[in-house]
Amino acid sequence: MSPASRGKYPCPTNTKPSDTGAILARFTLDGIEYTLDRNEGPNLLHGGSVGFHRALWDVSEDNGALLMRLESPEGDAGFPGNVTTQVRYSLDDGTLTIEYEAIADAATPLNLTSHPYFNLTGRPGTDIRGHMLSIDAEQFFEVDAAMIPCKLAEVAGNAFDFRQSAPIGARLDWPHTQLARAGGFDHCYVLRDASDANATEGAPPMRQVACVYDPGSGRELTVSTDQRGLHVRKGV
Repeated sequence: MSPASRGKYPCPTNTKPSDTGAILARFTLDGIEYTLDRNEGPNLLHGGSVGFHRALWDVSEDNGALLMRLESPEGDAGFPGNVTTQVRYSLDDGTLTIEYEAIADAATPLNLTSHPYFNLTGRPGTDIRGHMLSIDAEQFFEVDAAMIPCKLAEVAGNAFDFRQSAPIGARLDWPHTQLARAGGFDHCYVLRDASDANATEGAPPMRQVACVYDPGSGRELTVSTDQRGLHVRKGV
């Protein structure tokens, strides 16, 4: 997690090493240009080389929940503003809840998230190729060579079509230039409800957008969100 974890901040396409002597990740906010830490080639990823995921958080107990708190100073990884972030983990009747709260004293990009991986078989050492995946999306973002989302594409008729439940492993074996480039699925899906005419103003409603089912164990994982995109990652 990081003040910069809004995907990646790419190097401007018109910047060349021969012109400047260096390639810099940067962005402009309120007329001010900020130069960022580069930790993946010319780009910044997950908040830089010392992102929130590498920081030492203050930890306390809160009514049976785990409370984590972090102070990110002005200029951290090149970002503006002092940011105070709090994350609360609670487990209640088998339900894990993660709550995020952040306060900044200046305008700054901020996108906090967890990065979970799930194997519904319950058997260590097994893969998830037999898991059945469905996603309520008709489009996804293709990525360029630097894994930057660059172009909308239709899912119909190719490996990215999970509008009907399909086994993940079989789809990973389909020939597709995007699968080869990303080493599997590492793409953002544009959720279908978000493109409806009724959802153009304000955030879409909370709705179920994806489901993963393991036929062997009978376990099922559903994903609900009020956001417009869903990032799916599964390597070959």
